[in-house]
Amino acid sequence: MAVIDLSTLMAAISYAITTYSSITRVYSYPPDSVIAPCAVVSYPTLLDYDNTMGHGSDVIDIPVHLIVGLVSDRNASLQLGPYISSTGNYSVKYAIESDPTLGKSVQTSRVTNCSISVMDIGAISYLVATFNINVIT
Repeated sequence: MAVIDLSTLMAAISYAITTYSSITRVYSYPPDSVIAPCAVVSYPTLLDYDNTMGHGSDVIDIPVHLIVGLVSDRNASLQLGPYISSTGNYSVKYAIESDPTLGKSVQTSRVTNCSISVMDIGAISYLVATFNINVIT
């Protein structure tokens, strides 16, 4: 296993989302402020080392936050559907799994789950769908 280059990995996820979906505003790192709707690739929540014998691969879970809009905006909840679908032009799952190697930067990747919550960014509350991207290096 080579050294994990988080910056390159996060950029590869960002690239997959912009390339294989109609989501045009994607941040490859957590910004100070956002313009919704957008996707934000965040830092890993899990690093599981030595997934195969001889230090062959590692498993990394990286969250992607799809920020739909203000939580107080009723339309935000109506806009969630296309993003959380497993297929379609706005599907985060479809975008990631269209190129599971993320431009040949990893062995494979997939979206394992999605949760919906409220996230505060710069004292503003947004409706967010968070996707867990499971990556095997």
